[in-house]
Amino acid sequence: MTLIISALTFDKAFQVSDRRLTNRDGSIYSDHSNKPDKSNKSIFVQTMDTVFSIAYTGMAKLGSKSEDTDKWIVNCLTKLNPIDKTFQNIVEPFHEEIINSVQKTAGYEGPLKKLTVVLAGFTYDLSSPEQPLYEPFIINLNSTPSHNVLLFDVGEPKDKAYRIVYNGWVQAIDGTYRKRARKLAKSGFFHKKPDREIVNMLTTLIRAAAKDEKAKNRIGTNCMSIVLHKNGHVESKYHPENSSPELFAPHHINLAGTVTDVQGMIRSDHGKIEFTYQPSEHIPYTKKE
Repeated sequence: MTLIISALTFDKAFQVSDRRLTNRDGSIYSDHSNKPDKSNKSIFVQTMDTVFSIAYTGMAKLGSKSEDTDKWIVNCLTKLNPIDKTFQNIVEPFHEEIINSVQKTAGYEGPLKKLTVVLAGFTYDLSSPEQPLYEPFIINLNSTPSHNVLLFDVGEPKDKAYRIVYNGWVQAIDGTYRKRARKLAKSGFFHKKPDREIVNMLTTLIRAAAKDEKAKNRIGTNCMSIVLHKNGHVESKYHPENSSPELFAPHHINLAGTVTDVQGMIRSDHGKIEFTYQPSEHIPYTKKE
């Protein structure tokens, strides 16, 4: 389990999540290096008309081969070949794959057999490349045929309109925390403050929830964040507790291919991406004629 907070304004999307995985008995999962709370739940994706981040909550393994869920998401989206597909052509088959793979996964029963994949970002109408129209969105893809689609309507006034969506172990975010976040948002916090302060506020919310007794060890205090701007600028960071944030963006699926274990900053401009990285793997696409 985990806690994901996604926030949208007219021109920015924020997604912050913790890095904890728990075993089916409720104990904290440690990876092969015996380090807990180091799991990756953040992925950046670019299609021909969309940029968005992905976080997930629920099953840590997926499919008949019991693959790590983040790796499963990367492999599934890579196979969908986003280089020549629109967002709609990607998200519908992706959701079908989630539903089918959850059903094929052994070892999970009852309420544990579920997965929610949260997408937050911008879709573009590129019919006018010099001044593309865009729309921010949050979409929850659940492991059931019905999925909750939250398309953000910016409304008026544009300098204060916002949306905040919580996913995962939400019972640990009580009314006090939510009221505080709403009060800040209504004051224009997400529009007036720099990205760093906004991300710090969201990570503080997750850490407060993690230390609440209702969290029951299901939420960690080490966090990941992805910030997307409407112009395509993307920045991803790892936020270890009691230490400074680090540029760290493990998985990227973009028009050039898929890279994993990325460190650095990304800047994309409707198809053009520049970033420094140390990838463990690079999977180029084969464009279909």
